[in-house]
Amino acid sequence: IMFVDDDGAYLINLQKMFAPESPVISFKDPHKALEFIKKQYHPVMPVADEICSNAENNYELSDTMEEDKTFHFFTDIDIAEYLNLIYKVNRFQDIAVIVIDYAMKKVDGRELAKELIDYPIKKIMLTGHGTHELAVRAFNEGKIDGFLLKHDPSPDFRKALLEMIFSAQKDYFHDVSDYVIRTVAKQNPCLT
Repeated sequence: IMFVDDDGAYLINLQKMFAPESPVISFKDPHKALEFIKKQYHPVMPVADEICSNAENNYELSDTMEEDKTFHFFTDIDIAEYLNLIYKVNRFQDIAVIVIDYAMKKVDGRELAKELIDYPIKKIMLTGHGTHELAVRAFNEGKIDGFLLKHDPSPDFRKALLEMIFSAQKDYFHDVSDYVIRTVAKQNPCLT
């Protein structure tokens, strides 16, 4: 989980919601958060372009092979590689969710979310200044995956934020694994 908010005290409060061993990264500067993701961050869970890096060559090869009558198909996915991911302790350190403040001095949260649109990371926007119209627009544009009012006085805010984060984490891992499933299913009609 990554938090981006230019209010340092608020960042500390957000971090306190999680156990000390939870992988939480925080940035006060949205530009540094973006730079970290683009230049330094290397997820353990593979993304689509890493999964089938030799796909074109494999498809050419598979065109010359006969389909066997038991519906066995060739694929360039190394299943053992993905099964071994369960033994990587740091797989839980992937940034599945980024919680972004809408109103920051250096950049607006929607702009930061727009910069991250090509990443599988789920984006949740918090704001004390935004309206529901702003949230619906950002959601419809595909820039964010969730929205909460930052200064919600209800005690349910913590619960709502945690539920949204956990749901977004589940969606992230579903999306990451979905590419493998679709690739295998596409090549094996028994799975469609």
